[in-house]
Amino acid sequence: MVQKTFGIYNPETATGAEQFYLELGKSHVATWLKDSNSNVISAFELFEYDAEMSPVFANVLRDVKLVSKIMKDYHPQVQVIWENSECLLVPANYYHEQVSTQYLNIVFGNALHADVSGHTHTATRTAAVFRVPRAWKEAVVMTYPNATFEHKYLGLFNSFNYDRQGLYAFFYRNHFILVVVKQRKVQLMQTFNYQTPEDVLYYILNTCNQYGMDYESTPVRVSGLIDFKSSLYEEMVKYLPDVAVDSLPGNRLGGAFTEQPVHFFVPFFKTTT
Repeated sequence: MVQKTFGIYNPETATGAEQFYLELGKSHVATWLKDSNSNVISAFELFEYDAEMSPVFANVLRDVKLVSKIMKDYHPQVQVIWENSECLLVPANYYHEQVSTQYLNIVFGNALHADVSGHTHTATRTAAVFRVPRAWKEAVVMTYPNATFEHKYLGLFNSFNYDRQGLYAFFYRNHFILVVVKQRKVQLMQTFNYQTPEDVLYYILNTCNQYGMDYESTPVRVSGLIDFKSSLYEEMVKYLPDVAVDSLPGNRLGGAFTEQPVHFFVPFFKTTT
């Protein structure tokens, strides 16, 4: 069953020249519009679903489209962002399409009925090698034959070019993406599933230990679906001295977004603003 978590619309900022984004994960579908001239986000929707209760992804996409105000319209530009864990970032010089499947099989194990792709970012000379269930790709192409595809990890990687050092946690409902930056270089980008606040603390503290970073002095920036009154956040600030909210660069959100904390939207917009 698909549930709508957010529906934010700024009709006064819509110009008709919006880029349409569609982020797809194992438990969510997010859509938003960004004005191509001003880079202002004019609308955003987030839908969540239980993958075990909704195993057919084409049905999830169909149900989302039935209730979405954004997806009902025709969009000449459709950018699909895969948000799943089966992705590797490699130097562009080491990316070869003919061995992409072997890269992924070594790290994540073999997968049946998967679509393997690669995408290179020229400026950072980095490539993302990733795979998604073939049924996901087929469902999207059926709905948006003009879609182009990229992976969340590569967009996040490109957004950390100038950060000096710190840990960044982007929270979704039952998982988070952890990014480690040390000496102005991204050292780790990995997705962790969690059920309790203790799970999150373990992953963060263990990561600090593995990368020789003092958790008492390392900045930890959080964003996404995390409530500052939740037990998760309370546990984090109890054990991590330098916890703060991550933010978005510039004034890129329309007026309707002021009713919600900005940090909710950072995981979605950080790669596209």
